[in-house]
Amino acid sequence: MTKDHVDRFLNALSAASREKLRHRDPERLRTMAAEWERRLEVDQGLMEVDELDPAAAEHRAAESVFAEDSL
Repeated sequence: MTKDHVDRFLNALSAASREKLRHRDPERLRTMAAEWERRLEVDQGLMEVDELDPAAAEHRAAESVFAEDSL
């Protein structure tokens, strides 16, 4: 996972979520970004949203990954 993928993941998050991840280990961020990419590729619900509003789909997937990581 490249820095570009991590940056895209972070940019898809809300400002509040992004701030909470600011000091997270870079390896953990790469893992989260990979999970975000995977969800965008396989989640049927997100694929439908993606057709109408790609940014909304990216945001929903990113916040979902963030929420699960914060448990």
